[in-house]
Amino acid sequence: MTFPNVQNLRLRTNEEFLNLLDEDFHHSATPLSIIPNFNFITGVPLDYLHAVCLGVTRSIINTWVGSQRTHQCKLPASVIILLSNKLTSLSSYIPCEFNRKPRSFVEVKRWKGTEFRQFLLYTGPVILQESIRALNKGAEIYSHFLCLFIPMFILLNPNLCHKYQNYARDLLVHFVRKTKSLYGEKYLTHNFHCLLHIADDVSTFGPLDNCSPFKFENYLQTFKKHIRKGSKPLQQVVKRITEQMETSLHEFKDSNLGSNIYHFGQHCNGPMLNLCDPFRQYT
Repeated sequence: MTFPNVQNLRLRTNEEFLNLLDEDFHHSATPLSIIPNFNFITGVPLDYLHAVCLGVTRSIINTWVGSQRTHQCKLPASVIILLSNKLTSLSSYIPCEFNRKPRSFVEVKRWKGTEFRQFLLYTGPVILQESIRALNKGAEIYSHFLCLFIPMFILLNPNLCHKYQNYARDLLVHFVRKTKSLYGEKYLTHNFHCLLHIADDVSTFGPLDNCSPFKFENYLQTFKKHIRKGSKPLQQVVKRITEQMETSLHEFKDSNLGSNIYHFGQHCNGPMLNLCDPFRQYT
């Protein structure tokens, strides 16, 4: 499904959403509609990790380095090698605040969301500047990429997002419109359509990192380590966290966490020593 219309779009209101007026969009009423005073339009932010980093940014990079040789934005093999070498050469200069070092385009299929974010906001504008501008369509490709980099930099910056919110929105509209002529209408998927609305989230949530799922995605690894078998994963996670809370080895800032949770199946059969109190463990 594509969304070719870019301008003169009428925004859906909360009342229209609750009344299911858009028959093409609504299949049935959502149980969330019973939540009092909840605005479904402004209360649900867009996920820039999946929409922008793993969506839009990955799509255009895959076009540059992919196997679709007839596309006008496909980069020559020599340029792809040059860009890959530049990326890997930056590894020694990447500070520890970044979760990952840059990898070459050869491994782009295995890139994580943080790597696409790093390319969009940090390394991409630098390595592309001198490498592709001399190519046919190169200057246009680079200018188009900057029209994504600049508004995302603004919307993620707490000092800039409110002041330049409208400017960022206009740039993203231009980016989507230019995508249609540069890459083709088939690229105007839901992820690209989200760019037309993502600047509006700043009005409710502030900079986009305030409603980003990056932290939650990273913490999923901790949850996975708490699960020992496939059945009842939620119960396993809750019990493991409670066991950690009751030991002196872990300090939790939220004293109310777990105050209304009831546990069953307490045992003293290991792996801890046969001293259940105060280190209780559960099946």
